Amino acid sequence: MRLLIIAAVMILVTGCGREAPLSDLHHRWQQRLEAGNAAAISGDRVGAITAFREALSLSDGFGDNHPDHIASLEILAACLASGDGEEEAERLYRHALALAGDADSVGADCREGLARLLAAGGRLVEAERLLREALQIRERLRGSDHDDTAVSCAMLGDVLLALERSSDAEPLYRRALAAWERNGIADGMNMLAALRGLAQCRMIAGNSSEAVGMLEGGLAILAKTAGTDRRDYVAALNELIGICAETGDIAKAMILNDQAIAIIERSLGASDPNLVIALQNGAALLRHAGQEDEAERLEARAEAITVTAKN
Repeated sequence: MRLLIIAAVMILVTGCGREAPLSDLHHRWQQRLEAGNAAAISGDRVGAITAFREALSLSDGFGDNHPDHIASLEILAACLASGDGEEEAERLYRHALALAGDADSVGADCREGLARLLAAGGRLVEAERLLREALQIRERLRGSDHDDTAVSCAMLGDVLLALERSSDAEPLYRRALAAWERNGIADGMNMLAALRGLAQCRMIAGNSSEAVGMLEGGLAILAKTAGTDRRDYVAALNELIGICAETGDIAKAMILNDQAIAIIERSLGASDPNLVIALQNGAALLRHAGQEDEAERLEARAEAITVTAKN
């Protein structure tokens, strides 16, 4: 979610906001960051990594403790972490963290980036420690209601939920959502992510109706702010379908699953693996409703996509 905008954000914070004219070195460094960000947005990960490596090499000329050098380490680490470069990404994050300390927001950025990487690899305890440190930095520098602080709260909530500590995660999700509401911020992606986590907490607590309302609210916000043709929208829609099916509202689950199939076909393509899952889910719902022939038709479509992908 944040990877494609990291470089642009760093450029705005550390480059374009300077009062003094950029030196030639800084100008070339900024150009490489812009090139890397453009490549990342277009899906050219190799090109992005190459450009970010060049930016990091140029930033050596700023000195190890310069904010732009630390930012360059973090940007490259984030790009590497999005693919198969986890080992190098962790090394870069730890180097950036050692340089950044906890004096400014770069230290929080580094902690959050490393925590995301560790959490993805199942190293949740260390991820929790880093995110608590990042949250403390955000609170000290930005205050308890700032958007960055809210994002940190939601990230910590995700890790605690993964650690099966939903009762600890729930207040953090609620705090993040309350801050966004007070600030009038319609951050569809982050709000949906927080509402998905909160919905899981409510399901664990046995309140499925509240979970449904949260997911429906999050989907509505994302649809309004960023549209529906997105993987995160489909993922949340699938969670809502699962809750509806689990609670016996098969008719609603079938309607929502039809929506998911249409979105995937329109935005991700007829051969996308997510379509296979949606078709199989649809078949299960139809079979539950006694519509055997239609269920078999969807299963045949799913099988055809799977066979084509293998070939």
